[in-house]
Amino acid sequence: MVLLCLLVLGKAGATVMHGTEVIPLKECGSKPNCVVSLGAGKESFYIEPFPIRENPQVSFKILTSVLNNYKRTKIVKNSEGYIHATCTSLIFRFVDDVEFYLDKVRRKILVRSASRVGYSDFGVNRNRVEELRKLYLEAPLDQSDQ
Repeated sequence: MVLLCLLVLGKAGATVMHGTEVIPLKECGSKPNCVVSLGAGKESFYIEPFPIRENPQVSFKILTSVLNNYKRTKIVKNSEGYIHATCTSLIFRFVDDVEFYLDKVRRKILVRSASRVGYSDFGVNRNRVEELRKLYLEAPLDQSDQ
């Protein structure tokens, strides 16, 4: 019984391995309310990672600035190579989680955006990530004055 609980709990909170690196982003579950830049899941959940701009430090500085200025978004954790933010919907105040991880092996920023509740998000997470990507790519490289 203990082994079964460990297996179930381990699977639910499992992180992904990429080579020898542990990636703190989870794959999407079976509900269509999530997108992720990891290729092992269903193609319908896949979203392209963000490119590195200039270098990883500059990229995360830009991404932090974009998230700090994005509507109804709060950065929960910002550590070296990892950002976790929450986005709250306007009307019903649903909270979604958005995570970014610097994949040093592929030199990309992996992203995961998922709803905490409900079955379908009607494309909200995919649209949010694409909007954030556009803002990130259009942001000036010099973020020193922001």
